[in-house]
Amino acid sequence: MRATIDRSVGMGYLYLQDKIANGGCAKSVEVQFDKSNPKVMPDLLIDLDKDGRVLGIEFFNAIRQMPQEVLNNAEDLMDSYEDYIHDECGMLSDDQIEFNYG
Repeated sequence: MRATIDRSVGMGYLYLQDKIANGGCAKSVEVQFDKSNPKVMPDLLIDLDKDGRVLGIEFFNAIRQMPQEVLNNAEDLMDSYEDYIHDECGMLSDDQIEFNYG
């Protein structure tokens, strides 16, 4: 397991699988904790493979949401931007994203 962070935008990614193959991310589930206050961005984005296994979790407010120990050991994306998850999985279409509010 490894983590990456882009401190310039406050986003982080926790890889549950060390390397995600190009196209390996079949579906993403958006999670928003506060249903009463819809936001433009979700709290989390959970990436799944074609069999429904979790590949990783994207944190939209990593500084607040990720444990400090994980943040301390996270790879800074400013040093290796090519490892960012969307470069590995590719952008997903709307029909591949499931919304989960609550």
